[in-house]
Amino acid sequence: MARISFKNKNISIDVEPGTTLSDCIRRANLYLETPCNCIGICGKCRVIAVGELYPPASDEQVFINDIAGNTRIACLAKVIGDTEI
Repeated sequence: MARISFKNKNISIDVEPGTTLSDCIRRANLYLETPCNCIGICGKCRVIAVGELYPPASDEQVFINDIAGNTRIACLAKVIGDTEI
């Protein structure tokens, strides 16, 4: 199991490795705007995530190439282990 913590929300949940960040956010009953309904074509569900995540795949990389830091696309990024969003 991976522990997902939500900074400034005092919420933590446990999820299976391979869970997308958008699913983590929804399981914690938090709001995330997903205009493309999480099919990975708009890049609008950007979040800052730090921790054990799979490296960005090519479909996610298209949206984050020009973005510095730990920005990820929530509907495409998947957790491996403990992560803070």
